[in-house]
Amino acid sequence: MYRSLETPKDWTEFATESLLTQEAKIVGVSTKETLSGGPPSTDLEYVLPGARSAVTFAVPFDQEKIERYLSKRDHASHQNDNFHTNIYVSGLAQQIATFMD
Repeated sequence: MYRSLETPKDWTEFATESLLTQEAKIVGVSTKETLSGGPPSTDLEYVLPGARSAVTFAVPFDQEKIERYLSKRDHASHQNDNFHTNIYVSGLAQQIATFMD
């Protein structure tokens, strides 16, 4: 059942709950105001003119694979994990963007 998504708070709660149930470990919403004074890379309108906020989230890599990668014992496993994790988070971002469009 879909709930009403009328206010910014509703959208924030929806995005947070959705992403946390799909392996994201942390979720946040940045606004133009919270990013003001930052470097040029924090300009939300650079990528999307008219943007007022952005959903940010993190999905971790497999720590054991990172340790093996850094110890030069196994590069392929972390590279594959990196590749698959990036595809996965791109799908999560697309899912949230589709709802917000």
